[in-house]
Amino acid sequence: MEPLRIAFIGAWALPDEDFAEFKKFKSVQKTPVFNDYRQMLREVKPRIAVISTRLDQIAPIAIEAAHAGCHLVSEKPLALTHGALEQVAQAVRKNNVHCVAMMGNRVHPVIAAARQVVASGRIGNVVLANARKSYKWGSRPEWFGQRALYGGTIGWVGIHGLDFIHTVTGQDFTSVAAMQCNAVHHERPECEDNAALVLKLAKGGHATLSIDILRPRAAAT
Repeated sequence: MEPLRIAFIGAWALPDEDFAEFKKFKSVQKTPVFNDYRQMLREVKPRIAVISTRLDQIAPIAIEAAHAGCHLVSEKPLALTHGALEQVAQAVRKNNVHCVAMMGNRVHPVIAAARQVVASGRIGNVVLANARKSYKWGSRPEWFGQRALYGGTIGWVGIHGLDFIHTVTGQDFTSVAAMQCNAVHHERPECEDNAALVLKLAKGGHATLSIDILRPRAAAT
């Protein structure tokens, strides 16, 4: 089988993005920067499109890249609405391309080891699980405070905790309840800085998940 090759590496920036730091890497100093990703798709014709941009732009770019025949490596969440997610799925299926979300934490040694133990059957059926995920607030752009562009903290931060639970237990979620609010960062009112979820597992147990963007700046990452 012929190995999958990346024919070209290109970069596309939103109008307010600064590529100065990106261009410091020697491996990409000669990489052309486009102001229009459609132009990049036409001219570069990449085999693989790596999509990491403002969250509301991920789905439409992924759809066009799929129609251009690109395999997709995409930032999460893949879409902000169920409708947009279905459109991404249809584009991937229609064009027979692969789509991988950037959810690499599932191969972290701790998560992988826990999954292996559960899959072996040594601890029986998992009936209770808890996950926690915390981000630092740092310097968030203005669009983080706009729901239409950001989507929500459960989709942005909580998706990791959901993936932890799903990966380790091997179970789907049959029902979900959640609460969320912005308690501290009122300058970005539509960006929740804390949330809690309760989930019912497919085999009858339950899981809880707490998430936040309240991690101290000086804390370890």
